[in-house]
Amino acid sequence: MRAGCTLTVTDTSDPDWWQGKYHGRLGWFPSKYVTKLFPGERPLQITHTIQVGDGDNGLIKLLKDQVLNCNLHMHSTIYS
Repeated sequence: MRAGCTLTVTDTSDPDWWQGKYHGRLGWFPSKYVTKLFPGERPLQITHTIQVGDGDNGLIKLLKDQVLNCNLHMHSTIYS
């Protein structure tokens, strides 16, 4: 697996190590390395370091290879 991959979690009984399926394979992974996607969200991997601003609260720096959960209805102005 790599950052941004989507997998199916099958066992969360251990708080530190979860079990899940990825492309038909079952395995264990650290729970702190994953986050839940809610309906309407998808992973987005940043390909270049950029700054994002909403006009009111200043700029946020997003680093290359960082992965975010994005709502499909989200709108932002991106400055490179």
